[in-house]
Amino acid sequence: YDTLTKFIDLANYAGNNFAISTADVGNALQNSAAALQTNGVSMEKSVAMIVAMNEVLQNAGKSGNSLKSISAGLSGLTVSAKDGSIQLTKSGKALKEIAKIDVWNQKTGEMKDMYSVMDELATKWDDLSEAEQNALGTAIAGKTQLNAFNALLSNWETARQYVQDYKDGLTVGSAERENEKYLDSIAGKWNRIKENMASIGNTLITSDMVKGALSILDVTTSAMDKVVQKGSNFFSEIM
Repeated sequence: YDTLTKFIDLANYAGNNFAISTADVGNALQNSAAALQTNGVSMEKSVAMIVAMNEVLQNAGKSGNSLKSISAGLSGLTVSAKDGSIQLTKSGKALKEIAKIDVWNQKTGEMKDMYSVMDELATKWDDLSEAEQNALGTAIAGKTQLNAFNALLSNWETARQYVQDYKDGLTVGSAERENEKYLDSIAGKWNRIKENMASIGNTLITSDMVKGALSILDVTTSAMDKVVQKGSNFFSEIM
C-alpha cells in the first residue's frame, strides 16, 4: 500500500462522502503538504483538515494556503538566539495561557503536531470568551488567516469524522471499489445493448442489412485498429 495509492484512496473517499471534490483535495494538499508534514501531520489528518476547512470556505486553493500559514503559526517552540534555549513562540504562549494547552508533549518529549493541538483546542473553544478566541486566533493564524482558522474550528467535527472513518478502514480500497462499480455499470449496459440488438436482429434484419452492416463494421474496425496501433506506439515511446 504505497503513498500514491493511499492518497488516491483518501482523496476519492473525501470526494464521495464529503462536500469536496477529489480534485480539490489534491489542489489543497499540493499547497499545504510540505508545511503540514514538517509540522508532523499525517496524510490522512491533513486531508481531514482540508475537508473540514473547505466545506466552509469552498475554495481549495485558499484552504491549502491557509493551512500552510496556520501550520507555521502553530510552531510553538523556537530557539533563543541569545543562549540557545528552547522557548515558546507567541502562539505557544497564547495556547498555554489562554486555553491551558501545552504544545510540548511531556510524555514523549516532542512537540505536538498541528492536528493534535487543534483537536485539543476544538474541545475547549466554546468555553473561551469571544475576546479570548480572537486573541488566540490572531496569535496562531494572524489577521489575514483568522477567518480560515475560525472556519476550520467551526467544522472540526468533520475532521474528526474523516479521521475516524480512516481508522475504521473505510478509506482503504475506496478508489478500487469505485472503479469496480464503473466497470460493472459498463458491463451491465453492454449486456442490455446486446440483448436489444439480438431482439432487433430476430425481427428486422434482412440479407441486405447484414451486408451493409458488415461493410460499415469492416471500415470501422480498420479505423479502430489504426488508432490502437498509434496508441500502442505512443505508450511505447513514453514508457
